[in-house]
Amino acid sequence: MRLSEHFLLSEFDSRTETVPKALQDNVFALAQRLQVIRSHLGKPIDITSGWRSPEHNLEIGGARRSMHLWASGADIQVEGMAPRELAQEIEFLMDEGLVPGGGIGVYSAHTHVDFRGHVTKWEG
Repeated sequence: MRLSEHFLLSEFDSRTETVPKALQDNVFALAQRLQVIRSHLGKPIDITSGWRSPEHNLEIGGARRSMHLWASGADIQVEGMAPRELAQEIEFLMDEGLVPGGGIGVYSAHTHVDFRGHVTKWEG
C-alpha cells in the first residue's frame, strides 16, 4: 500500500511482522512527514527501522516507551549524508514549521526521527 509519493507501508514493517491495522494511521502520518523531509533533501530515504513489535523492540534493547512501538518513529539513512548532517536538516524543517516537532536521535549509522509533539534531541 502506498502511503505517499515515495513510501510504502511495507517499508515500516517490523522484522517478521506487518504493521498492525490499528497503527496504520500513525504510520501514514509518519510517512507524510518523512515525505516532506525527502522532498526537501531531493534524495531517497532508507528506513532501517520503522514499526517494531514489542518482542522485536525488547530483542534489540529498544527503549521501553519507544516511538517505534506506536509506528510514530523511524530510523533512517540517506546515502551520502552523515547521521548528524541529516539530523540538522530535520531540525531545520522542524524550526521552519514544515514538519511538527519531535525526537531527533543521532547514532553512528542512522538518524532517528519521530513526531511526539515536542522537540527533544539525543545522541545514541
